Amino acid sequence: MANDQTEYYTDDLKKLKERVSKCDIDTLDSIEFFLGEANAYTAGITADIEKEVRDEIKIFKKYCSCTKRYR
Repeated sequence: MANDQTEYYTDDLKKLKERVSKCDIDTLDSIEFFLGEANAYTAGITADIEKEVRDEIKIFKKYCSCTKRYR
């Protein structure tokens, strides 16, 4: 199953990594997608996919910044 999911999410993981490497705010859209996928199915996403997403989140937090505009 892990290989099936890895293949299934290849394009989405690639998009996430590209967004992170550009410090693109659309990174949040990718994370939202994976969160939805994790909650959409009983089995969720595999630990491998979760680890890749978490690794990209760590990279984003370390190298990218956002400015507060909301309030």
